[in-house]
Amino acid sequence: MKSDELLLKMPSGCYARVRMMSADREAPKAEALDLLVEQTKSIFEIHEARLNAAESKAAAVLTADIALAALTVTAAKAVQHVSQTAALVVLAPLVLSAIAATIARSAAGLHRGHSTPTMSRPRLTRESDTAAATVAALRECGPDADPNEVRRLSLEVWRARQLDAYNASGDKELFAAIAGVLFVGALACAVVFGVLVIQSG
Repeated sequence: MKSDELLLKMPSGCYARVRMMSADREAPKAEALDLLVEQTKSIFEIHEARLNAAESKAAAVLTADIALAALTVTAAKAVQHVSQTAALVVLAPLVLSAIAATIARSAAGLHRGHSTPTMSRPRLTRESDTAAATVAALRECGPDADPNEVRRLSLEVWRARQLDAYNASGDKELFAAIAGVLFVGALACAVVFGVLVIQSG
């Protein structure tokens, strides 16, 4: 007799074999799904950390942009012998740097939310349509749902969230890097501008 069959004695005295689901067969699948969910969560947290780091860098660059722009404008107003064009050479990359930093802080990584008759979504959101659909599918599971099916849906949710975090962190890192490069360029121009101001004094 196979391990997944049960031999039952019928009232007539005959015996019948009944197939049954072995719990031992389901256990490895459940463990694999649980492990995949945990690993996907860990990867998600790594990308979230990258995202937060990029936002912090962008915020620091934006603060530096504002400070350097204020100093440049103040110096340009105080010294009349220096051409205003020199100040504009410093301010132009600062403005571009500030724009890139602002995008990194806010707009980068956003998706356009598409609402459906059964699900209303914001126009701009970090959650992709795929991630929203997987969350909606998981919410439909009731207390009598198959545990492995719930695990599978949970895995899909975390994989979708991990992909969203990966894409968002990449976008934010890109714009934060652009903002930093532009700030360095503006800083170099500001040094030249400062030398001109000192010489004119």
